[in-house]
Amino acid sequence: MKRHPTEETGAKLHQEKYHRGRKLRPGLHTKRHAPDVADLKKRLHELELENRRLRLLIIDLILEKDRLEEHPNRNLLKQAH
Repeated sequence: MKRHPTEETGAKLHQEKYHRGRKLRPGLHTKRHAPDVADLKKRLHELELENRRLRLLIIDLILEKDRLEEHPNRNLLKQAH
């Protein structure tokens, strides 16, 4: 069975794009090794620190919001001076 010319062209273009992609991003198509336990522990520690920092930031924002809601006029007076 002979392929239709557009099917052949489409298959050829797909193959060219695939190989071009492999050249541009070579690490994406290789088998990856399992990460080292020490690397995972380090990454976990970094994520825990970031999580703690973000939680503190959220708490600060909530407190600031509550302060502004309790004393809306005080904020306006500070801006006027």
